[in-house]
Amino acid sequence: MPEQPGEPTERARPGIPHRFAGPARGRRLSHDAHVLLLTLAAGFPGVLVSMILIWGGDYTAKVQWTLTLFIAGAWLGFSFAVRERVITPLQTLSNLLAALREGDYSIRARGASTQEPLGQDMLEAKVLGETLHAQRLGALEATNLLRTVMHHRPSGAIG
Repeated sequence: MPEQPGEPTERARPGIPHRFAGPARGRRLSHDAHVLLLTLAAGFPGVLVSMILIWGGDYTAKVQWTLTLFIAGAWLGFSFAVRERVITPLQTLSNLLAALREGDYSIRARGASTQEPLGQDMLEAKVLGETLHAQRLGALEATNLLRTVMHHRPSGAIG
């Protein structure tokens, strides 16, 4: 068991921290938190200007609160949607590679477009899985052939 969050666990490969360990102190933000903060920062100037115009204008309190809630809700909703749009394919790719590492060649990444960099990564992971699967089948066939030859060979014969 790790003593501190972020330390490698017994199941993790040496030098690769367990993916569910928490961030260590003094470390950078996670990728998904970074994406979320960047999208919030991108929308902040527009939200700020619209709030100044709404609350500085001659509008009723009902209109001010309605527009404020609508703008803030849309800003937060779209920011979290961007975060999910970025993170979900990366999690899919991570799960695909973990399955390949564990010898499970049945999992596939679907819907990847080769016109996008992430789609190209998914395609490469698929090709890697097919290659590893073919190598595994070849090794099993070679092992079975060797067993068959050794079984039918006279016990005293060499060469």
